Amino acid sequence: MSSLISFSGLASGIDSSALIKATLDQSRAARITPLQNRIATLQDTNDSFSKLKELLSKLNTAASKFRTVSGGALAKSAASSDETIATASANGSAVNGSYSINVTQLARSANFSFNDRFASSSSTINSAINDGALAADRTVQVEVGTGSNQESISIELTSTTTISDFVEQFNAQSTKATASVVNVGTSSSPSYAISIASNNQGVDLGNLSVSAGSEIQSAGSGAFTASTITQAQNAEFTLSGVSGTISKSTNSVSDLLPGVTFNLQGTGSATISIADDSAATASKLQGFVDAYNEIVSYIAQNDSITRDESGKDAKLVFGSLSGTSLDEGLQSALRGAFSAASTSGNIVNTLADLGISTQRDGTLKFDSTAFTSALSSDPEGVRSITSNLGEGLSSVDGTIAQYTRFNGLIDTASKSGSDEISRLNERIGTIEAALLKEQESLTARFARLESLVGKLSSQQASLAQILPQ
Repeated sequence: MSSLISFSGLASGIDSSALIKATLDQSRAARITPLQNRIATLQDTNDSFSKLKELLSKLNTAASKFRTVSGGALAKSAASSDETIATASANGSAVNGSYSINVTQLARSANFSFNDRFASSSSTINSAINDGALAADRTVQVEVGTGSNQESISIELTSTTTISDFVEQFNAQSTKATASVVNVGTSSSPSYAISIASNNQGVDLGNLSVSAGSEIQSAGSGAFTASTITQAQNAEFTLSGVSGTISKSTNSVSDLLPGVTFNLQGTGSATISIADDSAATASKLQGFVDAYNEIVSYIAQNDSITRDESGKDAKLVFGSLSGTSLDEGLQSALRGAFSAASTSGNIVNTLADLGISTQRDGTLKFDSTAFTSALSSDPEGVRSITSNLGEGLSSVDGTIAQYTRFNGLIDTASKSGSDEISRLNERIGTIEAALLKEQESLTARFARLESLVGKLSSQQASLAQILPQ
C-alpha cells in the first residue's frame, strides 16, 4: 500500500477522494452489482425450493393415509352397544359387519405387598438379621412373568437394610415390575408398606412370585412372613365368528379381526358394529386436495413474470421460480400420478368419479356429495383408486420421494444454485481485491500530483518575489 499522504485538493483544487470513489463505484456497479443481483436471485430460488419441499412433505403426509399399510383412505366407524363392556376402533382394512362379544374376565397386572408395616420409610426391615448368615437365607427373590418372559430379581438384606433401600435396589434391577413405599396410614400416623406391581397385564409378562429367605423371617421377631397378592390374569372372552374362549394378555386386542382393535372395559356382553365412515374419509380427501392446491398456488405465485411500472422506467419482475423448470416438472409428475391411479371395470374408476375435478387455474375441487354417492355405490372402487394414488405418491420410490429425498431432484437443484453462489462470491472477492489495488494506485497518483502542484506553486511564488514588479 502506498505510503503517500494526500490532503485532497489542497494544491490542485481537485477533490481526488470524491473522484476516486466515483470511479470505483462505477466499476462496482458495472462488475459487481450484476453478480450480487444474480446471487440474490439464486438465493430466492433456493428458498422457494425449501418451501416446495415443505409443501410436498404436507402432501406426502396427506397421501400416505391412502396407502394400504396405513389402513387405506376408507375410514371406518366402530360403534358399541355398551361401551362399559367393550369399545372398538377400525381402519380401512376392516370388513363391515356386527360382532357379538362376551367378556368373562379382564386382563390385569399383579399387585403384591408384604403385610409388615413400618413407622418410617427409613425403617430397617429386620435389624436382628445375622449379617454373617448365608446370602441365600438373607435374600428376597422375586420372579416376574413366566417361561422365556420371566425376569428374576434378588435383593440381599442386611441388618441395616431399610424399606427405601429395598425399593431402590429392586427398581434398579427390574424392567418388568415396580416397587414402591406406600403409606397405608395417615399423614399424622403413617404406616408404611412395601408394594410391588408388575408393569404388564397378563400371565406371561405380569405374573409375580415372591419369596423371603429363612434368616429374614426367623431372626428376632421376623419379617416378611406374610403377604397379600392379587395375581395377574389374562382377558377371556368369546367373539361371534371365532370358536371357543379367547385368552389374551391385554385388554386391547388387535390381532383377531383385520383392521379392528377391541378395547375391553368390563365383563358382560356387547355388540360391535363396523361401518363405512364417509365423513371421515371425505375429510382425508379434502386434506389431500388442500395440500395439493397449496403447492399449485405457491408455484403460480412464484413462477410469474410481471411488469412493474411504478418507477420512471417500466421493468419486468421475475418470480423466484421463473428461472427453473423444476416446478413445471413437479406439477407434471403429480398430474401423472393422478392419471396412473385410475382403474377400469368398476363403477368408480377415476378421481373425477370420486368428486375430484381440476379447475382452470390448475387447482383441484372436491365435491363431498359426489364422493358420498361414489362411496355408497362402489366402496371397493374408491379403495382401489385412493390406494393407487397413495402408493404412487407416497411410497419410498413414489413421485414425492423423487423430489424430497436426500439428493433428490430438489436437493440437486438447490446444490447447483448454492455452488453457483459460491463461485460468484469468489469472483466478487477477486474483483474487490483488484478494485482495492486500483484505489491504492489512484490514491498514489493523485498524491504525486498534489505534491507536484504544490512544488510548482511554491516555485511560482518565489519567482514572483524575484521578478521586478
